[in-house]
Amino acid sequence: MNLKLFIVTSIVSIISLSSYNAQNNNGYINGFTGLKGPYLGEAPPGSTPKLFAPNIFKQVAGNSVHSSPSFSSDGKEMYYTIMPTEGPFVIKYMKMIGEKWTNPETVQFTEGIDGKNSLFANSDDIIIFKSLSQRKNKQNYPTLWKVERQNGVWGKPYELDSIFDNLSMGVSITNSGTLYFTLAKNGYGSHDIYRSQLINGQYSNPEKLSIEINSDGDDWQPFVAPDESYLIFSRYKGEPQNGIINLFISFQKTNGNWTEALNMGEAINEKDAGWPYVSPDGKYIFFVSSKDNDSWFYKVYWMDAKIIDELKSKVLKKE
Repeated sequence: MNLKLFIVTSIVSIISLSSYNAQNNNGYINGFTGLKGPYLGEAPPGSTPKLFAPNIFKQVAGNSVHSSPSFSSDGKEMYYTIMPTEGPFVIKYMKMIGEKWTNPETVQFTEGIDGKNSLFANSDDIIIFKSLSQRKNKQNYPTLWKVERQNGVWGKPYELDSIFDNLSMGVSITNSGTLYFTLAKNGYGSHDIYRSQLINGQYSNPEKLSIEINSDGDDWQPFVAPDESYLIFSRYKGEPQNGIINLFISFQKTNGNWTEALNMGEAINEKDAGWPYVSPDGKYIFFVSSKDNDSWFYKVYWMDAKIIDELKSKVLKKE
């Protein structure tokens, strides 16, 4: 072979091989998704719910998204839970470096743990999540875990107080550290929302919320505003249709009581809707729904959070 032709051919082969190796099995280049900008580069939604990042939150090999994603305060990190058809749940994360979002990766701190419902606490270096207890005589009890990050490295997760044993779906946290969460008792059909205040570094005994929140149906998956001014949650009570999970909202009064929970409307509750989450900047509300599917498979939706103020005005007129 001609020496010049050999050199050219070799260079082309090296470039082609390098290009191939730079792509993973998801087609992402050099570890990046190609998504750029805030909120994975998605165009901001209006008053009508729209799909959020459908190419990320999609059903692959039977695995599907479990709940709404959670963002860091600067919007540059996103964590979410994948629900497989078999095996433990998996927490994934993506990070924006510069303007580009990285390829989804599995977090290392849940290795060997069935991680669910990950949520940034009142710090970007603290994540709380649900998993099964590993304490003696409490194994297989769902409970609350916490993991902290130092110098950019996540440490080893640990279980919080046993008062969170039998934790069910959903947990949320306020600026002061108060936790809102769901406890399941007597099996399916008896889920209620509780809260526990952080006092001198210790969590208080769970306090069941009032009848304005907890109905005779299932009430779960709470999201509380950081300042505790409102609470969004899921209710399974056959409203407005039998067998439909709807999002409801309640507002805290100046005396600390809650307003009667209000259905958030047909735009959200067209079909099953759950796992509410409001972005740290307060601009958007996220939830999961099966409204565009013929099966149980959920997709992530988002919309302008102005609906919260609109519903508050509606509630106050009744007060």
